[in-house]
Amino acid sequence: MTDTPNAEAFWAAFQSYLDHFEDFVNAGTYGYYLLGSSAAENGEASSNDTDYNFRMVSFVAPNMTIPQTQNLLRPWFNTLNTLNVSFTPVYSHADSFYEVWEEDNFPLETGGLDIYKLASRLLPRNVFENEDLRNKNFLAQRDAIEKVC
Repeated sequence: MTDTPNAEAFWAAFQSYLDHFEDFVNAGTYGYYLLGSSAAENGEASSNDTDYNFRMVSFVAPNMTIPQTQNLLRPWFNTLNTLNVSFTPVYSHADSFYEVWEEDNFPLETGGLDIYKLASRLLPRNVFENEDLRNKNFLAQRDAIEKVC
């Protein structure tokens, strides 16, 4: 997401990603995203900064064509459009997961930086099936980012 009208639109857009997550998992996709503060990333963070950043580094949809992937993402993208959130998806095809990785869709993870807290989680399916648990997951991620800002 490159531009949002305000912080609430940003968080609604990210929550919408989590709301569609079960559909993405059911389709066998894999997403790698960065979530944080744009200002912190640039070394310019200040108290109460609401310039947030969500960047989908890669969204891999094995065994799906580009039109099938676009169709899968359409409900989430419709929400982003409704929220006036700017985004620019880039689609490409690869014959293997290695080809996807080789095209630099998965950056080397540096970890331990002041502005990034690297995390990877395997969450049980019920976290996304259950609205209350899904919302708690969203609030935990939002809280972690807002504490940095």
